Amino acid sequence: MLTPEKIGIRTRERSLWGRHPDGEDGGIWFSLEYPVLLGVATFDKDEAWSLLMKFSFHNYTLNYPSYWMGQWTAADEVNSTLYREGLYAFWVPSPDLKRAFQGYCSHPHTWPLFCYFKLKEL
Repeated sequence: MLTPEKIGIRTRERSLWGRHPDGEDGGIWFSLEYPVLLGVATFDKDEAWSLLMKFSFHNYTLNYPSYWMGQWTAADEVNSTLYREGLYAFWVPSPDLKRAFQGYCSHPHTWPLFCYFKLKEL
């Protein structure tokens, strides 16, 4: 669930509901991948740092430079390679993705900061 993805860990190996495998059905949820990072840190600190960089918004912008997402305005999740890769569940591919607007969500900005300081402590 991690290997084929460019920016995070997919929540499911394959679609559970079939029609649109996004969100809980195959999307990348920020709040789920950071506890995995902290677990990995208990036995492989270098890999945990690597995961932190993979889960970063910097990495997101490298892989999806035309998609707009802000540190303080990100969604709970984005779609994985299973369906509309890299897009927020309610975005539809269009020539003008800048008109997309995200509501406030604490997962994307508090978890990376928390994990950064936890990794510095180890």
